[in-house]
Amino acid sequence: MSLPSWTVRSVREVDEHLIIEAEIDEMPLACPLCGSTRPPYRFGYRLRTLFDLPIRMKPVQLVARRHRFRCKDCGDTFLDATPALSQEHDATERLVSYIETHALQLTCTFTSLAVALGVSEKFVRTVFAAHIDRLERDYAIQTPRYLGIDEIYIEDAPYCVLTDLERRCTLDLLPKRDMVSVKRWLTGLDSPHTIEAVAMDLWNPYRLAVREVLPQAVIVADKYHVLRLANDVVETVRKSIRATLTPAQQKRLKQNRKILLKRERDLTPHQRLVLESWTGFVPVLSELHRLKEEFFRIYDAGCEQDAYERYLTWQQQIPPSLFEAFLSLQLTLEEWGEEVFAYFRIDAPLTNAFTERANLTIREAARVTFGLTFRTLRAKLLFYPSNLAARTRKTGDLQPSG
Repeated sequence: MSLPSWTVRSVREVDEHLIIEAEIDEMPLACPLCGSTRPPYRFGYRLRTLFDLPIRMKPVQLVARRHRFRCKDCGDTFLDATPALSQEHDATERLVSYIETHALQLTCTFTSLAVALGVSEKFVRTVFAAHIDRLERDYAIQTPRYLGIDEIYIEDAPYCVLTDLERRCTLDLLPKRDMVSVKRWLTGLDSPHTIEAVAMDLWNPYRLAVREVLPQAVIVADKYHVLRLANDVVETVRKSIRATLTPAQQKRLKQNRKILLKRERDLTPHQRLVLESWTGFVPVLSELHRLKEEFFRIYDAGCEQDAYERYLTWQQQIPPSLFEAFLSLQLTLEEWGEEVFAYFRIDAPLTNAFTERANLTIREAARVTFGLTFRTLRAKLLFYPSNLAARTRKTGDLQPSG
């Protein structure tokens, strides 16, 4: 069993469980009530049954024999100390620590953990709930220099994800992505005026919230969300063309859809041949792919002015046959132009790539551990050891990164 100060008196196996009876042999050095150092009288004992870590894959129940004593000076009775036993749960401290650590793993379920340890799922949830109570009480967000805002849908509910793009960690998960929720979160930060830039997708409530609370911050429309709009145009046109083809041609065009979306510089020789065959067969696909490539090259510009000039040149190259297809993209650039070209005002390229990766992690966790409450999902996301945003509130801890 290897618990310090405990002596094992018996071990027996009952229904594939190990029942271990143990006790503390040492006499107390002083009365915990009056402090008397005179050896007390023994006054019977009490049994406490609790859980411990499995031994050789077998669940363990520990029957702790706690001795009672009567003080010779004050006459009151007391129980001996119980080192290594949790004061909050009917378990050893090492079992509680194991549950606290493993229950925070994003893909670990309470059920699988309970089965592995031979305890009830309710017990695992109780330990986890007490643990996140403490973590949430001590949690303090370190105000980032570069903030990322995005959303993720879990079981049709939109959550707002906030990240520190410089330190590459998740800061928080909000149950709503509306303007009021984001404003409240931003206002609650320590020294929000130290945020220099915010990367976000093209969701206007985020922009309005940041403009109001963080007027000094540069808002950057996420590069990959902007480029995705160009790919959406390619997909829309491809589907309209596909409807005019024979069934066999439709199947092939569907199979080759990723070639049209892929950057030209990344195409393999075989993929280039496939693309050339399609653009030769359907000329509009040639124009479509060329315009998509030219739009992507805007982000290869060296400065904001160069990028804007590339965009104007790209606009002039849109043929009448594709003008309507690219109209929504142009309207979005008109509405979000300030934020789109702000990408070139930041010293280092700022994107929401890390936030998107965090979203994938959340989505996978939600898939494996289906049915998690928002609070549990948030705790797993924030307090998993690899996430550097989980911090203990200490003096001087709330300093802007950088």
